[in-house]
Amino acid sequence: MFYEITDRCVGCATCAKRCPAKAISGERRTQHYIDPSLCKECGACFRQCPTAAILDPQGERRAGKPIKELPRARIDPAGCAGCQNCRLTCAFCAIQVVRPRVPILSSMGSCSVDALRCQGCGGCVSVCPTGSARIL
Repeated sequence: MFYEITDRCVGCATCAKRCPAKAISGERRTQHYIDPSLCKECGACFRQCPTAAILDPQGERRAGKPIKELPRARIDPAGCAGCQNCRLTCAFCAIQVVRPRVPILSSMGSCSVDALRCQGCGGCVSVCPTGSARIL
């Protein structure tokens, strides 16, 4: 089962903008559609829908968790290779590179998560080659 958009959708495209997998499509002011082959079931669309038009995988329409209770990504700076795969993948622009205070020739810096922007979708975790990115 996956997330589904019902006829309560007003076509505001908020869900499409927040979907890290780009699984949601539709014209503005018309009902949108979630492609089940692309949907990662992260719930970003469900938490963002202002009209409660999205059903969760259990077929329920319910309020998402309060923002402060949502899972968030964390990156262990000690294990981060500085490759920036996570930053380039993040659909919410929640990851930035933190440069070391003392420049070291071989260091590219490490990545850090902005908890206010992170939606906890796990996209960064799936592309991290060192396993430093985790959802907590």
